[in-house]
Amino acid sequence: MTRSEYLLDLRTRIANNVRFYRHSRGWTQGQMADELGVAENSIYLLENPKSRYNVPITTLASVTHALGLPLGAVLVAREEQPNKRGKPGSSFLSHKRNEANHESQRQKV
Repeated sequence: MTRSEYLLDLRTRIANNVRFYRHSRGWTQGQMADELGVAENSIYLLENPKSRYNVPITTLASVTHALGLPLGAVLVAREEQPNKRGKPGSSFLSHKRNEANHESQRQKV
């Protein structure tokens, strides 16, 4: 794998993971940008692997912090793949809903 192929693979993985986890939170790009205090275009560029936008590590750390994830979560390939639009699959979302329901039931007790 050449250096440029490696970087494109890494950009693609980061873009897909950020989009996936953003959708799993139910956020639009604008909502995420507001949460981070950045321009919406920055989120668009981050989620577009073909852009040559080199994300500063501090921005990536802010993104993962806002999503409640460790930094490594956006760097690795996931088993659960997003659908064609980059959104989490229904099995992932139903699992997250079940976790949230369980947590809310536990807090009521």
